[in-house]
Amino acid sequence: MIQNYYASLEKIRINWLRNILIGMCFIYLISLSSFVFTGAEILKLAPLLGAVLIYVTAYLGMKHSRLFATAEVMEPSPAHFQQKNDNYRNSTLGEDRKQEILFKMKDCMQHEKLFTDNKLTLPKLAARMEVSTHHLSQVLNENLGQTFFDYVNEFRVKEVQKLMIDPAYAHYSLLGMAMEAGFNSKSAFNTAFKKHTQQTPLEYRNSFQQKHEIKSDPIGKGASW
Repeated sequence: MIQNYYASLEKIRINWLRNILIGMCFIYLISLSSFVFTGAEILKLAPLLGAVLIYVTAYLGMKHSRLFATAEVMEPSPAHFQQKNDNYRNSTLGEDRKQEILFKMKDCMQHEKLFTDNKLTLPKLAARMEVSTHHLSQVLNENLGQTFFDYVNEFRVKEVQKLMIDPAYAHYSLLGMAMEAGFNSKSAFNTAFKKHTQQTPLEYRNSFQQKHEIKSDPIGKGASW
């Protein structure tokens, strides 16, 4: 669901929810142990641990407020519950309107380069396009077979590929190019780049440079063996 609404996930990871659940289970087991180990000193820790867990939950919830701020617009895609051919079967969105949304979305990405906004979300793009988030999500899932996350990051990867061959960015590091394209972190950039090109950014750049050298030196005088 998060990948259907966000193009960058670094600040909204929810692994912490799993850790809180583990903590809750641990405290619950301590409480259950009272039926076996009456009078055990560890039982006195249960209320304290419970209080700590409440405060930790509140702190992490505020820290990840970006996720909860748009929680009201997030709803499970029918793909989570039905077969693919049943998705959005009650939608009134016609094929002509889908193509119109696709064209406008592509225009926003290619010409306005909205993907360079590292805080871009589905609701934000939908507002710019003046369409509903549900219809935009439907077009992405049905017509392109992509989540919003993958769609935006594919444009970011292509932008980095362009910057790699642009002399104006020759002094930029790979991470610098990634930031220019809208990525938030090195790990997110590397993961997305490899997913869309089957190569790491460094492998891709070295491969391009090698091809360029071979092309400029067709008889192989500059080749090293």
